[in-house]
Amino acid sequence: MKNRLLLLLLLLPLLLIGISNSHDWGDDFSQYLLQARNLVEGHPQTNHELVFAEGELPYAIVAYPVGFPVLLAPLFKSFGLYIPPYLFLNSIFIILSVLLLFDYLKKTFDVRYCFLMAIFFAYNLISLVLKKEILSEFPFTFLLISILLMIKSDTRKSFVLGGLLAGLMISVRFSGIVILPAIWGWHLFTQRLIPVKKRLLDSTIFTALAATVFYLLNVVLYEIDLRNFIGFYAGQFDSNRLMLPSNFFGFFQKNG
Repeated sequence: MKNRLLLLLLLLPLLLIGISNSHDWGDDFSQYLLQARNLVEGHPQTNHELVFAEGELPYAIVAYPVGFPVLLAPLFKSFGLYIPPYLFLNSIFIILSVLLLFDYLKKTFDVRYCFLMAIFFAYNLISLVLKKEILSEFPFTFLLISILLMIKSDTRKSFVLGGLLAGLMISVRFSGIVILPAIWGWHLFTQRLIPVKKRLLDSTIFTALAATVFYLLNVVLYEIDLRNFIGFYAGQFDSNRLMLPSNFFGFFQKNG
């Protein structure tokens, strides 16, 4: 308890660091706020007002999953485009994430190392730069660590609650979908002392609840067309292929 209290005190300066009236008005940040405004004013999430050049790939997605705009909507309703409250929200999510990270690390490492790693996570350059932007990284991180802590107990209840949180996490940042195969892999191949039937059932419950929450939030409640969402990234990937085979071949040629 004393360690957590000391850690909290050392994290409090984050509430002031990087809080300003300015902001980088890139497309991602602007669109999050636009979708938050749509929520407040009762407009569809796909009311994006974006203009794309004819014959070219779209430079932005029609609508992000609704999780992060939902978090921003109360701030938009109260403060509009006044930036500091949004950056203050980043600080809160960093502090909560670091406290959870400390608890998670304590299960494996000496408490002194956990303390240092938690402080480094909070005050490293990348965290301090990102907290100046209206980004989904920090609520995403908070939800991810919450899920990891939860399923450590390996009870049916933890997988139910973890699945519900996973659906919200994927709605905050779609890349979180990788947690679904990760949970299956971790549960089936590393937890071998647990009966296979229980592992299969827990993983299925986790995946089904995560998919259900995501679908209800984004398709049923806010009517975001997932085909557009998937099609946008499929088009970007198709026009900018990763060229993994040739990259690996070149690597082995140079290091053979």
